[in-house]
Amino acid sequence: MTVQRERHFYVGTYASEEEESLFHCILDPVSGEMRVVSGMGGIENSSYLTVSPSRNHLYAASEKEYGEIFSYTIDSETKELHLNDRKPSEGASPCYVETTPDGKMLLVANYGGC
Repeated sequence: MTVQRERHFYVGTYASEEEESLFHCILDPVSGEMRVVSGMGGIENSSYLTVSPSRNHLYAASEKEYGEIFSYTIDSETKELHLNDRKPSEGASPCYVETTPDGKMLLVANYGGC
């Protein structure tokens, strides 16, 4: 019988920059238990997340009037996030972020222009 490992995942929520809005969670596929490992602030309304094809970076859209995209490194051992950079999304309220299959480009969609 194969034992399934715990699965790490990330959840973004609508919250202010001062509140925790990005969470590292674990799912135990055997018991169905989910738990929050940690939460972090510093990003407002982390409404959409994507993980790079190499599984070592997470990108988060900060859905606000002057939108931003945040880049995090995923620790290979602990799966914790570490902020790398943040850049303007060049539009209002980014609502989608995705990498190209080769991971070389990041695509962003905004609800509106600035």
